[in-house]
Amino acid sequence: MISTKQLSISIFLLLLFASCVNKQPFDLEKEKKQILKLHNAQRAHHFKKDSIAFLNQLYQHFISINKGIISHPKKEETLARYNGYFSAVEFVKWDDVTEPIIKFLDDGSMAYTIVDKIVTVTYKN
Repeated sequence: MISTKQLSISIFLLLLFASCVNKQPFDLEKEKKQILKLHNAQRAHHFKKDSIAFLNQLYQHFISINKGIISHPKKEETLARYNGYFSAVEFVKWDDVTEPIIKFLDDGSMAYTIVDKIVTVTYKN
């Protein structure tokens, strides 16, 4: 015989599990197209040297990983870095070598993209 306490715990766990399941299906191809659209916009931002648009595309939860250091730089610091970089170079090439690899979590709540690209720049000085 199940006690009231065991029944309550079982119901609680069942409800907890059910609340963690994402019942909203996602359209894999539609989401891939959206990510590729963002990916292509990054290329355009580089050639137009539009550091603000590039930064705004990235910045909501921006994490920088550089030389083994993980940081959360302020938006103004990152903008200054991009402005300096964009004003010092001319982009010759910023092209994918292979099609980007886009992977999603099973529930569609997160995705990541792996790119293999050739970036060629000339420095102004």
